[in-house]
Amino acid sequence: MECLLIDVWQENIEHLRGSRKNSHVYMEMAQTLMEAGYDVYWKDIKTKLENMTRKYKQEKNKMGPNDWQHFETLQAFLGSFRVHNLEQDTVDNENTTQYFSEEVLEDPEESNLSGSRRSGSLPPAKRARLEQKSELVEIARERLEEQKAQTEILQRMADSQEKFQSELLQFLRESRN
Repeated sequence: MECLLIDVWQENIEHLRGSRKNSHVYMEMAQTLMEAGYDVYWKDIKTKLENMTRKYKQEKNKMGPNDWQHFETLQAFLGSFRVHNLEQDTVDNENTTQYFSEEVLEDPEESNLSGSRRSGSLPPAKRARLEQKSELVEIARERLEEQKAQTEILQRMADSQEKFQSELLQFLRESRN
């Protein structure tokens, strides 16, 4: 049943990523599974997809090889979404500005709103929101730098481990002879 469910999920992924109220999509998916001979309710489908998504995220975050039978299939269609692709979001992406709206990145003192009105005369609530967003952008940039540093450390550790294993194997081979 899981393989069929994954196929149906993949066919409906775009509909599920839309609005928050997706019960009609889950009902259609349940109907498809019922036609295939499975007795399921739409809430069962929703729960199963949530559980499989959680399992996928756990497996993706594991170090080392992955042996979950559905991982590769889910990776094929879930991996392309930014929320599941951490490498795309952080390490591989040098341009952090694409993740934030232009409004956030504009300098509040230099931008014009509605023609003649300067942002310096923004209402206090809007100015506060802009300042908060600017702080969030800065925090995101700092986290990106931290993640890059952590990735470099992990890469050096992996390289060191690989070198150690290679030298150990060579030593063991030589000691046998």
